[in-house]
Amino acid sequence: KKQRIKKILFPLGDLTKEEVRKIAKDFDLPVAEKKDSQGICFLGPIKLIDFLKEFLPENRGLILDSKGRILGNHPGYYFFTEGQRHGLNIKTGDGPYYVALKDPKRNYIIVARENEEILYSKKIKLKNVNFLVSKNFLNNITKNNKIEVLTRCRYRQPLIKAIFDIKNKILEFETPIKAIALGQSAVFYYNDILLGGGVIAKRLN
Repeated sequence: KKQRIKKILFPLGDLTKEEVRKIAKDFDLPVAEKKDSQGICFLGPIKLIDFLKEFLPENRGLILDSKGRILGNHPGYYFFTEGQRHGLNIKTGDGPYYVALKDPKRNYIIVARENEEILYSKKIKLKNVNFLVSKNFLNNITKNNKIEVLTRCRYRQPLIKAIFDIKNKILEFETPIKAIALGQSAVFYYNDILLGGGVIAKRLN
């Protein structure tokens, strides 16, 4: 909420990562040269799938390619994420394959090679959309319920141009995006201003 954001302090906000590491080294902190973490840091050395198996039962199903050909088996569709490449254990020799879609009803995982259209999305629908700017600012940049934005749908993804339809909560990319993962967040900017974001609910292509 905007009211809470006004009170947030970022003591490291003006420093680069290299500067923070130098300060930590000057104070002999053990994390000064610790490897960057891009996973779930609280798990430690355990793999994510092994952690999830402590709470979710295995439910073996089929791995199919985009033409319905059986390529292998998986321990449960919920252990995999759209766009995931590792851990599929496909040994056809013509990969790599990426998770393109998941079918919970049939417990299928549909995979595709990088150049296959099924792996890409031009439009997505969002839910729980939240704007962090004032209504006046939003109205000034909106035309016919649409805003030209810069957006990203995953960590470290380059910003790309898109149109956000405020009324229908649809985000349309200038160019198709690979491996959109449902449940992840899409955030959008106007120039260098963070407008807000929402949860990816559906791929519309």
